[in-house]
Amino acid sequence: MTKIHNRCVTVTHLEYKSNSNHTGATPVALKAKVRHGVAPRISRRKKKARPKGCNRVTIGRKQQKVILYFVNVFVAVGWTFCRKCVTIYLGNSTESKGDAQMARNIVKAKLDIIFKKLFTDEGNQHLLQAYLSDTLGIPYDSIESLVVLNSEIMPDSITEKYSRMDIRMKANGRLINVEMQIKDEGDYKDRSLYYLSKLYSGQLKSGEVYGSLNQCISINIINFNLFDCEEYHSSFSMREDSRNEQLTDKFTAHYFELKKIGKNIDKNNKQELWLRLINAETEDELDMLQQTGVKQIQDAVVVLHKMSADEKTRELAEMREKALHIEATEKAHARAEGRAEGRADLLEELIKQGVITEEQAKNYRS
Repeated sequence: MTKIHNRCVTVTHLEYKSNSNHTGATPVALKAKVRHGVAPRISRRKKKARPKGCNRVTIGRKQQKVILYFVNVFVAVGWTFCRKCVTIYLGNSTESKGDAQMARNIVKAKLDIIFKKLFTDEGNQHLLQAYLSDTLGIPYDSIESLVVLNSEIMPDSITEKYSRMDIRMKANGRLINVEMQIKDEGDYKDRSLYYLSKLYSGQLKSGEVYGSLNQCISINIINFNLFDCEEYHSSFSMREDSRNEQLTDKFTAHYFELKKIGKNIDKNNKQELWLRLINAETEDELDMLQQTGVKQIQDAVVVLHKMSADEKTRELAEMREKALHIEATEKAHARAEGRAEGRADLLEELIKQGVITEEQAKNYRS
């Protein structure tokens, strides 16, 4: 038995290998097995010498309480301050996110009240002038006088059903009416012609000659398909059918169908850019228009951003949308009732003529 480092071990096997440089044999490997376990090794650490002049300080219980009190006060004040900072930061972040979300949800210029505010609010007359110039092909600088005849938006007209939010103006002696129509009510051609004729005849006062009548132009921006064609712009004037001879230039109607605008943007077509602005429903669409480099379009995008961030404007838009929805619902219901009454009258007439029997009419009604 051999004792190595306080371990009791038994040598089980020794291997010897001859060494060419030395006589005899040298052990090169040793296998040992612990028999009785490991003897505990006692670690004796030397105590560090205390620096000279450093004496141990003894703190009494009262001093400990005072120190503990101030530590608790410091922790409490620090925690309150940190929590307040976090609350303020999170609050500002929430408000910023709310403002950002509100800005992302833009107001739509195709809504008639937003359309009118965009072009008639104070400071936006240059936008209206640019819009007319690009839409009608009139040089911008040639529009010397531009007066909006119905710039005010009456509070009752916002929620009132069947009210119009058109823009009537006089530009260089021409009378121009611009109207935005979202819903297809089935009679828009007749309606637009009626308002154009009313605009034309309404300018003549008692005692004036017919030659004093000014040119009247109707611009209709519609959010549905009205004509069976691919072009988004249709222009009508009074001409002779076979010779295509113009009777007069005092009666012109323009129709712009928003649904027919293509996906690719043509930066050189300002007429189309205005329609894209009016038709925009997302922030991304406005950003694309902002990158066109057309100043008046960029100015209009800025105005729409400001309107979208204004809470009052957003409330007006919501109220107007609700009124238009109620109007469309009532008209659809009235048309359905009219069709039902027409069918009932037809059945009564067929019974009188003996075409069908009462039983057959009853089956038709059901």
